[in-house]
Amino acid sequence: MDTSGDAAGPANPPQAPPYNPFLHPNTNPPIPPTPPNPPNQPPNTPPNAPPDAPLPPPTEEEHDNFWVTLYKILQ
Repeated sequence: MDTSGDAAGPANPPQAPPYNPFLHPNTNPPIPPTPPNPPNQPPNTPPNAPPDAPLPPPTEEEHDNFWVTLYKILQ
């Protein structure tokens, strides 16, 4: 007695069609709108602040130490 197709079902079960995003509704939550940019903030310095004082020139020792240190780093 041949029982090969009785309980197993059809030999080729029906295949689902390929996914098409245009045929399915979007289930993602909506993206909230982007908040507007804050207005430009004025700098923290008062408008009549004096300019920064220039740095004094380096001493001869500081100048030599800079080049010695740079030489040691690059070795």
